[in-house]
Amino acid sequence: MTYPIDLVDSFAEIIFVEDLACDDGTVICGPEAPPPATRRSEIDPCLIRRATTMDNLNTSRPEAPILIRDIGSFLLGGHMTTLAGLPPRGRVSTPGGPVHPTDPNGEIMVGQLYVQYVRLAEPRGAAPLLLWHGGGMTGVTWETTPDGRPGWQMFFLRAGLDVFVSDAVERGRASWAPYPEVYPEAPFFRTAREAWEETFRFGPPGSWRPDPAQRATHPGLRFRAEHMEAFMSQFVPRWSTNDAFTQAAYDALVAQLGGAMILTHSQGGNFGLRAALAAPDRVRAVISLEPSGAPDPQAADPARLRGVPHLFVWGDYLDRHPFWVNSLPNVRRWHAALVAAGVEAEWVDLPARGIRGNSHALMADDNSDEIAGLVHDWMARHDLIRRKRASDHPRSGRIPPQSHLPEQRDETGASPCSDISRAAT
Repeated sequence: MTYPIDLVDSFAEIIFVEDLACDDGTVICGPEAPPPATRRSEIDPCLIRRATTMDNLNTSRPEAPILIRDIGSFLLGGHMTTLAGLPPRGRVSTPGGPVHPTDPNGEIMVGQLYVQYVRLAEPRGAAPLLLWHGGGMTGVTWETTPDGRPGWQMFFLRAGLDVFVSDAVERGRASWAPYPEVYPEAPFFRTAREAWEETFRFGPPGSWRPDPAQRATHPGLRFRAEHMEAFMSQFVPRWSTNDAFTQAAYDALVAQLGGAMILTHSQGGNFGLRAALAAPDRVRAVISLEPSGAPDPQAADPARLRGVPHLFVWGDYLDRHPFWVNSLPNVRRWHAALVAAGVEAEWVDLPARGIRGNSHALMADDNSDEIAGLVHDWMARHDLIRRKRASDHPRSGRIPPQSHLPEQRDETGASPCSDISRAAT
């Protein structure tokens, strides 16, 4: 089978981390592959042009490409439940289409967690980095900032870490469960006023207005207020009755990976701190960006976490918003209990370090890379990430050895060439 050259050209930016060979042993992709003899309007998949190495890429780009081993996703943590006693309904699948009688009774899946992963060809982290979002949000939190800059997912991939971004139960691609059949309460929907004046601390109480020209921010705010509507587009419904499902799903993720570093935001903080308590042998570190809650030292043993370093990071204006005035004491108690138990736990007050103006949306503020750099340096100090060698610089042209990677064949034993062919179709 052959494919048009314009389709094959889509592979030009792929950087293969090992030589790929056809069934006859001919190397056709990778550093040792010969260049193509000709360019044709039609080309066999096993003659896809040689993947470029670092030196052959367009170095005018602001960032060099990343060597990726694998990108994918999975769901876990859900369970099947049965709906019963519901009346029949009529459903129209498409405008103008026929009405289909539907029986809503039967088995459905609830409580599942969605995970997207990007694994590097040569990671330098002690374990994958798990990015867990806050309440009423999804994994979009980590992917791209509301003003269009690369998010922390890309920052930590470039830093050499495998990154797993989650959508928690009933968020984003994890789907919903019905109310009131599964959850006894209706979901909450975050309003712009709540986000602006309370949770994210963009402005003081009474400062929100629908008209952007009339909104007032805190002096020196690092969140770009002109992108508030883009930020609001990320808001999703949330339930106050699915914490047990969410914690179980996160715990299952940690157990499945066998080892992980957990980086959380806001509501995700409590889930991350508790996941570490449940599996201190698997969690290598916990980084909590402004956690809105924490375990109770009277009910949990912080001594279980000796050897698991913790980092807590806090922004500005905390004393001006009742939600945070009321939330901070519980987290401070847990931090103090960790320290008293001999756990290495650092509390970073950004304004005290001269970094002012940060909102609750630390990963979306205009100095988000500075905050990510602070987290990265903390990881490096705790030997959670290896420093780059000069020869490993992404513009050096050096393709790292891949002897530690498993052979890239699927369950059928198909060759890498046939893998590429399937991808093209």
